[in-house]
Amino acid sequence: MDVKELDLKIKEARYIHPIHKNSIFLAKFVARQRFKNILELGTGNGVIALYLAKIGSKITATDVNKNIIETAKKNAQLNNVNVHWIVSDLYKNIDGKYDCIIFIPPYFTFNSFSKFAFILEKVFPTPFEVWIDFLLDHIFLGRKFSTSRRRLIQKFLEQSHTHLTTNGSIFLMVFKSDISFLRRFSYIIYERIPTPFFAAIEIFKIKYKN
Repeated sequence: MDVKELDLKIKEARYIHPIHKNSIFLAKFVARQRFKNILELGTGNGVIALYLAKIGSKITATDVNKNIIETAKKNAQLNNVNVHWIVSDLYKNIDGKYDCIIFIPPYFTFNSFSKFAFILEKVFPTPFEVWIDFLLDHIFLGRKFSTSRRRLIQKFLEQSHTHLTTNGSIFLMVFKSDISFLRRFSYIIYERIPTPFFAAIEIFKIKYKN
């Protein structure tokens, strides 16, 4: 498919969630900040990493799933851009520090509900994204189904500090129901990034307190 907003060609795979309009917005927003050394965790089909590499950023992109990384590599070849790809569970195989870290946590960390969310996104066209997000957030997320997912977010926040430069920034995409969860972490400062979409998904810029 053509992602015209980013001038990219993306080959989708059945096991990777479709490209969300908020991901396109985030790619463009981060690009305007002109970070030099960027890390993206959970890259999926690689659309954000590919766009940032295309504008000249040095970017490392990871995913826990080897097959997903292979798909992202093919998309990099398709667009003739250079990204450093790593198979990694969060920071397990990551060294060094970055001035920007991007993370879009999976909707669910267990396969049955992840497949359900995936099917919803595949079946319904883009105009229904808002309603799908609302459904996922209010019926499933924010309840006991999100416990393991929130543990993943907590683990990410606990580990990111050692991989972020002094003035570096984190960009985290979460659901509205996650906002109260983020307030628990007194060691972070988070700022909501306004998006042009009315949706259940939010983007936060995060820094650590000194």
